[in-house]
Amino acid sequence: MGKFYNLYLDETKYNKDGKFMYGIAGMAVPFNKVRNMGRMLGKLKKEIWSDLSYTETKKIILHMSDIRSANIKFDSNYLVFSARSMKRKVFEGIGDILVENDCVVFGTMVNLTSLEQKYCSKSTYYIGDSICMMNIINNFVCFLKHQNAKGNIIFESRADHNGNRSDLLLQKQFYKIITHGTNIYKPIEIQKVITNIKFKSKKENDAGLQIADFIPSHFMINFCGNSQAKINIYDKLKKLRYSGGLTQGGIYSKDFGVCYIE
Repeated sequence: MGKFYNLYLDETKYNKDGKFMYGIAGMAVPFNKVRNMGRMLGKLKKEIWSDLSYTETKKIILHMSDIRSANIKFDSNYLVFSARSMKRKVFEGIGDILVENDCVVFGTMVNLTSLEQKYCSKSTYYIGDSICMMNIINNFVCFLKHQNAKGNIIFESRADHNGNRSDLLLQKQFYKIITHGTNIYKPIEIQKVITNIKFKSKKENDAGLQIADFIPSHFMINFCGNSQAKINIYDKLKKLRYSGGLTQGGIYSKDFGVCYIE
């Protein structure tokens, strides 16, 4: 197998109006495109903060929700996003990076409230992780097998001042899946193509995770039946969803790309 992919993933939550929703989504990137993806992100940052040096702009971390609110508490440099034109520039730039680097979108959104009602069982984020990871691994394995490739998973760390328990629990889910298999793949089939899972913090300034940060909430908004923000890349993301075989953006994207589980 010559090809290798990094699958960058991030989570999203929606807990409002009696809805308890959870999701994980992101994109697979060919390993030989990772460096170019980083260069493009660095160039985009320099275009946004043209008055700063390249070294200074490279250190700025892009975080979608704080960009939308121009949150200077997250980073004082975010004042630039008070201008709608700059918000549009960063979203369009992220969309271009995804397309140019042959990214493939994967994800799963789960209505935990609905599952509670159907199965008379308390739904938690742990259950959400289990459902999401099972679906994403099934589809990522399918993709890798068709590409005659291998890959690993890079997840944005959820560690905080209380420790990294959330990361350890998700890591446990991952190892359970590759040890026992899924409803579709035997353990050995998964182990042949998925090599590992890694956790990286936002502070590590990983280009892949910064780009993946823009993906989950677009699908969560759609899953909840809400309207997308005026500045968004949802239409572009839909076309990048895996749809089985060697295809993207086709009619089976809802099965192989981003699944909605009610």
